[in-house]
Amino acid sequence: MKVLLRIARLLDRVTTGCGYCGAFLILAGMFGISLDVFSRYFFNRPFGVAFDISRWTLLYATLLMGGWVLQEDGHIKIDIILVRLKERTRALVETVTSLLIILGCLALFYQGIVSVAEQLRSGMETSDTTVIKKFWLTMSIPLGSSLLIWQALKRFRASILTLVAFWSSHP
Repeated sequence: MKVLLRIARLLDRVTTGCGYCGAFLILAGMFGISLDVFSRYFFNRPFGVAFDISRWTLLYATLLMGGWVLQEDGHIKIDIILVRLKERTRALVETVTSLLIILGCLALFYQGIVSVAEQLRSGMETSDTTVIKKFWLTMSIPLGSSLLIWQALKRFRASILTLVAFWSSHP
């Protein structure tokens, strides 16, 4: 049991670290675009790679921060409706939404792995100004979806425990 708790804490720290990396990527992308705009208007020499890099950083930032946002419970919920529900109904809604997140992210994870494997096998490259191996971009999908799956599993477990506690106290 101690091993599982250590793994859970490690995964939570990885999720938090990925959230901070995503935040840093957003700042780096903003800095890069600002530098590109400054260079274009004052020196008439834009950076050709700035647009590509900003798109890539936004892709990674979004997918890296998704699990962290779910972990911090910072996602959008319809609190106006949820606060009016009974605790048992709220836990049931939480269970269903967590299960839907898990199923959707499992499909996304699987498809991301298939895409990365195909791109690795074929050596596919981007068709942007800056050419890189495409798997470097696509592997953000299984990474981000795995972080979301982990956090959704934690939410699912918590909501199931809430339901079990309610049902055992109200036979």
